[in-house]
Amino acid sequence: MEHVAPLSVLALRPVLPHPRAVMKGAGVRPLIDGRDVLEEMHPDGDSSCYQEKWLGSSKTWPLWAAREPRRVELSNNDCETGCCGGVFVTIQRRGDHVEWVSWQNTNDIRVPVPPEVRFDAAQYDAELVSGRS
Repeated sequence: MEHVAPLSVLALRPVLPHPRAVMKGAGVRPLIDGRDVLEEMHPDGDSSCYQEKWLGSSKTWPLWAAREPRRVELSNNDCETGCCGGVFVTIQRRGDHVEWVSWQNTNDIRVPVPPEVRFDAAQYDAELVSGRS
């Protein structure tokens, strides 16, 4: 029998950039069941989901979930992630659920990454709409 992750709740929290950040725009950090998983995985990282990326069609938003899986950068070191690393997750919509799978922490591979996370698609989409403003 295939293991299915329990449903989690997504919340988005606005954050200010790191004081020495090159990108000075405010960011958005995802909380999963009230936990800031980016703080746990990449405490010195800066959000890659800048508020300016939430303009326009919902299909262009950083955390938008489509049927086609998409690798998304969640945080970085205010640098090119190919150089200094960051946190990535693959986001995909499957029916009434949104899945975050294949987590990667290229900043520090010794830090454990979360298991697969599943969200109710309606709650997820509603949070994206409310969290972008």
